[in-house]
Amino acid sequence: MHAAVFRRRLIRRLDGQFKYWANSCPKYFHSQSSFNHWHHHVDWKSEGNVSPKHRQEELTVLFELHRRLRRRMARYSKPFQLWISICQDDSGQDGVWIQSENPHSDFPAAAVAFKPVPRVPVWLCQHFDPNSQSIARAPGRRIFYFIEDNASLNRHYRRILRTPQVVSHSHKVRRRDLTTASSARVNHKVPSSGVGARGAHAER
Repeated sequence: MHAAVFRRRLIRRLDGQFKYWANSCPKYFHSQSSFNHWHHHVDWKSEGNVSPKHRQEELTVLFELHRRLRRRMARYSKPFQLWISICQDDSGQDGVWIQSENPHSDFPAAAVAFKPVPRVPVWLCQHFDPNSQSIARAPGRRIFYFIEDNASLNRHYRRILRTPQVVSHSHKVRRRDLTTASSARVNHKVPSSGVGARGAHAER
Protein backbone atom coordinates (compact mmCIF):
# COMPACT_ATOMS: atom_id res chain seq x y z
CA MET A 1 0.00 0.00 0.00
CA HIS A 2 1.35 3.42 -0.93
CA ALA A 3 2.21 5.59 2.09
CA ALA A 4 -0.20 8.39 1.11
CA VAL A 5 -3.04 5.89 0.72
CA PHE A 6 -2.14 4.50 4.14
CA ARG A 7 -2.40 7.99 5.68
CA ARG A 8 -5.82 8.59 4.12
CA ARG A 9 -7.02 5.27 5.50
CA LEU A 10 -5.84 6.20 9.01
CA ILE A 11 -7.57 9.60 8.77
CA ARG A 12 -10.83 7.92 7.71
CA ARG A 13 -10.56 5.59 10.69
CA LEU A 14 -9.89 8.52 12.99
CA ASP A 15 -12.87 10.46 11.60
CA GLY A 16 -15.04 7.39 12.11
CA GLN A 17 -13.81 6.98 15.66
CA PHE A 18 -14.74 10.54 16.60
CA LYS A 19 -18.16 10.13 15.00
CA TYR A 20 -18.65 6.97 17.04
CA TRP A 21 -17.72 8.78 20.24
CA ALA A 22 -20.05 11.68 19.38
CA ASN A 23 -23.02 9.47 18.50
CA SER A 24 -22.69 6.57 20.95
CA CYS A 25 -20.90 8.25 23.85
CA PRO A 26 -21.92 11.94 23.77
CA LYS A 27 -20.48 12.52 27.26
CA TYR A 28 -17.22 10.71 26.51
CA PHE A 29 -14.94 13.72 27.03
CA HIS A 30 -17.25 15.70 29.27
CA SER A 31 -16.43 16.39 32.88
CA GLN A 32 -18.75 13.62 34.08
CA SER A 33 -16.22 11.10 32.74
CA SER A 34 -13.04 9.92 34.42
CA PHE A 35 -10.05 8.43 32.67
CA ASN A 36 -8.15 5.38 33.92
CA HIS A 37 -5.06 5.28 31.68
CA TRP A 38 -7.38 5.92 28.73
CA HIS A 39 -5.55 5.72 25.42
CA HIS A 40 -6.12 5.32 21.73
CA HIS A 41 -3.89 3.94 18.97
CA VAL A 42 -4.18 5.03 15.34
CA ASP A 43 -2.33 2.05 13.83
CA TRP A 44 -3.58 -1.13 15.53
CA LYS A 45 -2.02 -3.43 12.92
CA SER A 46 1.44 -1.82 13.02
CA GLU A 47 1.25 -1.08 9.30
CA GLY A 48 3.44 1.95 9.84
CA ASN A 49 6.37 -0.44 10.23
CA VAL A 50 6.33 -1.24 6.51
CA SER A 51 8.69 1.62 5.65
CA PRO A 52 10.01 4.94 7.00
CA LYS A 53 7.49 6.76 4.78
CA HIS A 54 4.62 4.77 6.25
CA ARG A 55 5.86 5.57 9.76
CA GLN A 56 5.92 9.28 8.97
CA GLU A 57 2.32 9.13 7.77
CA GLU A 58 1.31 7.24 10.91
CA LEU A 59 2.98 9.87 13.10
CA THR A 60 1.18 12.64 11.20
CA VAL A 61 -2.16 11.06 12.08
CA LEU A 62 -1.05 10.38 15.67
CA PHE A 63 -0.29 14.07 16.24
CA GLU A 64 -3.60 14.96 14.57
CA LEU A 65 -5.33 12.74 17.14
CA HIS A 66 -3.51 14.63 19.89
CA ARG A 67 -4.64 17.99 18.48
CA ARG A 68 -8.26 16.86 18.35
CA LEU A 69 -8.14 15.55 21.89
CA ARG A 70 -6.58 18.79 23.07
CA ARG A 71 -9.60 20.65 21.76
CA ARG A 72 -11.95 18.24 23.51
CA MET A 73 -10.10 18.28 26.82
CA ALA A 74 -9.81 22.08 26.88
CA ARG A 75 -13.41 22.03 28.11
CA TYR A 76 -12.77 19.35 30.76
CA SER A 77 -13.35 20.83 34.21
CA LYS A 78 -11.40 18.39 36.40
CA PRO A 79 -7.63 17.80 36.74
CA PHE A 80 -6.23 15.65 33.93
CA GLN A 81 -3.07 14.70 32.05
CA LEU A 82 -2.71 14.35 28.29
CA TRP A 83 0.36 13.02 26.51
CA ILE A 84 1.68 11.13 23.48
CA SER A 85 3.72 7.95 23.74
CA ILE A 86 5.81 6.79 20.79
CA CYS A 87 7.62 3.48 20.45
CA GLN A 88 10.72 3.66 18.28
CA ASP A 89 10.37 0.20 16.73
CA ASP A 90 6.60 -0.39 16.55
CA SER A 91 4.00 2.07 15.27
CA GLY A 92 1.26 -0.11 16.70
CA GLN A 93 2.33 0.92 20.21
CA ASP A 94 2.06 4.66 19.50
CA GLY A 95 -0.86 6.30 21.26
CA VAL A 96 -2.36 9.33 22.97
CA TRP A 97 -3.13 8.95 26.67
CA ILE A 98 -5.45 10.67 29.13
CA GLN A 99 -5.41 10.26 32.89
CA SER A 100 -7.70 11.88 35.46
CA GLU A 101 -8.84 11.23 39.00
CA ASN A 102 -10.51 7.82 39.08
CA PRO A 103 -11.13 5.01 41.60
CA HIS A 104 -8.78 2.50 39.95
CA SER A 105 -5.37 4.14 39.47
CA ASP A 106 -3.22 6.97 40.77
CA PHE A 107 -3.57 10.55 39.66
CA PRO A 108 -1.38 12.20 38.68
CA ALA A 109 0.06 9.21 36.83
CA ALA A 110 2.98 7.78 38.77
CA ALA A 111 6.18 9.54 37.82
CA VAL A 112 8.95 7.42 36.36
CA ALA A 113 12.63 8.21 36.00
CA PHE A 114 12.34 9.83 32.59
CA LYS A 115 15.60 10.26 30.71
CA PRO A 116 16.34 13.59 29.02
CA VAL A 117 16.44 13.69 25.22
CA PRO A 118 19.16 16.21 24.26
CA ARG A 119 18.44 15.75 20.53
CA VAL A 120 15.11 14.91 18.99
CA PRO A 121 15.41 11.83 16.74
CA VAL A 122 15.41 12.83 13.10
CA TRP A 123 12.27 10.82 12.35
CA LEU A 124 10.33 12.90 14.93
CA CYS A 125 11.64 16.33 13.92
CA GLN A 126 8.81 17.29 11.56
CA HIS A 127 6.17 16.43 14.18
CA PHE A 128 7.66 17.65 17.45
CA ASP A 129 7.61 21.39 18.23
CA PRO A 130 10.48 22.26 20.61
CA ASN A 131 8.95 25.70 21.24
CA SER A 132 5.70 24.39 22.69
CA GLN A 133 6.32 20.76 23.65
CA SER A 134 8.59 18.70 25.90
CA ILE A 135 9.97 15.25 25.21
CA ALA A 136 11.57 12.60 27.41
CA ARG A 137 12.47 8.93 27.15
CA ALA A 138 11.07 6.26 29.43
CA PRO A 139 13.56 3.96 31.19
CA GLY A 140 14.09 0.48 29.83
CA ARG A 141 15.80 -1.29 26.95
CA ARG A 142 12.96 -0.62 24.54
CA ILE A 143 12.79 3.02 23.48
CA PHE A 144 9.57 4.89 24.27
CA TYR A 145 9.28 8.65 23.95
CA PHE A 146 6.77 10.75 25.90
CA ILE A 147 5.65 14.11 24.49
CA GLU A 148 3.37 16.70 26.04
CA ASP A 149 2.44 20.37 25.72
CA ASN A 150 4.31 22.86 27.88
CA ALA A 151 1.47 25.37 28.09
CA SER A 152 -1.68 24.61 30.04
CA LEU A 153 -4.71 23.65 27.97
CA ASN A 154 -6.77 25.05 30.83
CA ARG A 155 -6.31 25.53 34.57
CA HIS A 156 -6.98 21.81 35.17
CA TYR A 157 -4.16 20.54 32.97
CA ARG A 158 -1.39 18.66 34.80
CA ARG A 159 1.94 17.71 33.28
CA ILE A 160 3.36 14.20 33.35
CA LEU A 161 6.93 15.40 32.71
CA ARG A 162 7.91 17.23 35.85
CA THR A 163 10.29 19.72 34.22
CA PRO A 164 10.61 20.98 30.62
CA GLN A 165 13.28 19.22 28.59
CA VAL A 166 15.82 21.31 26.70
CA VAL A 167 16.16 19.73 23.28
CA SER A 168 17.32 20.48 19.79
CA HIS A 169 16.66 18.84 16.47
CA SER A 170 19.15 16.23 15.34
CA HIS A 171 20.66 16.72 11.90
CA LYS A 172 22.35 13.34 11.65
CA VAL A 173 20.30 10.41 10.39
CA ARG A 174 21.25 7.18 12.08
CA ARG A 175 20.02 4.06 10.31
CA ARG A 176 18.92 2.44 13.54
CA ASP A 177 16.68 5.46 14.29
CA LEU A 178 14.45 4.78 11.31
CA THR A 179 11.65 2.24 11.51
CA THR A 180 11.83 -0.25 8.65
CA ALA A 181 10.16 -3.50 7.74
CA SER A 182 13.17 -5.32 9.17
CA SER A 183 12.89 -3.69 12.60
CA ALA A 184 12.91 -6.18 15.44
CA ARG A 185 9.43 -6.77 16.88
CA VAL A 186 9.19 -7.30 20.62
CA ASN A 187 5.97 -8.12 22.45
CA HIS A 188 5.15 -5.32 24.81
CA LYS A 189 2.18 -4.60 27.05
CA VAL A 190 1.19 -1.06 27.92
CA PRO A 191 -0.81 -0.20 31.03
CA SER A 192 -4.48 -0.08 30.17
CA SER A 193 -7.91 -0.23 31.67
CA GLY A 194 -9.00 -2.32 28.72
CA VAL A 195 -8.77 -1.56 25.02
CA GLY A 196 -11.29 -2.74 22.49
CA ALA A 197 -11.94 -2.21 18.80
CA ARG A 198 -13.21 1.31 19.57
CA GLY A 199 -10.30 2.32 21.81
CA ALA A 200 -9.84 2.43 25.54
CA HIS A 201 -12.89 3.38 27.54
CA ALA A 202 -13.43 6.38 29.74
CA GLU A 203 -15.32 5.64 32.91
CA ARG A 204 -18.57 7.41 33.59
